[in-house]
Amino acid sequence: MQELLCVGVGGFVGAAGRYYLSGWVENWLLQKYGPEFPMFSLGTMVVNVTGCFLIGICIVCLAPKHGFSPETRLLLMTGFLGALTTFSTFGNETVEMFLKEGELRFAVLNIAGNLILGIGAVLLGRWLAGLFAG
Repeated sequence: MQELLCVGVGGFVGAAGRYYLSGWVENWLLQKYGPEFPMFSLGTMVVNVTGCFLIGICIVCLAPKHGFSPETRLLLMTGFLGALTTFSTFGNETVEMFLKEGELRFAVLNIAGNLILGIGAVLLGRWLAGLFAG
């Protein structure tokens, strides 16, 4: 139960952080450059890159050898960063594959699979929803 609470609390803060940071970036750009500035989801990109940076720090600094409990890792990595962006987890898992000898092909497959299948799933979901909803 304690693990679930750690993930839940971290997830709440991460989801709220995602909403705030993404909106802040897009509002700042809008005020600075006006509505003709090409936004192309820069708020989401900032959130994703920030999450990747933070998980890189966490994977080293929150290691058990530094005295951090499994609950702290659940709170910050699974909860907070998982809700902030799953892209950070994807980035970390891909780097882990790159670092393991002989797993380069799995890292490349992970990148291609997530991008191609993920975008394909969005297209399929939109198409199916369009059939049933309208």
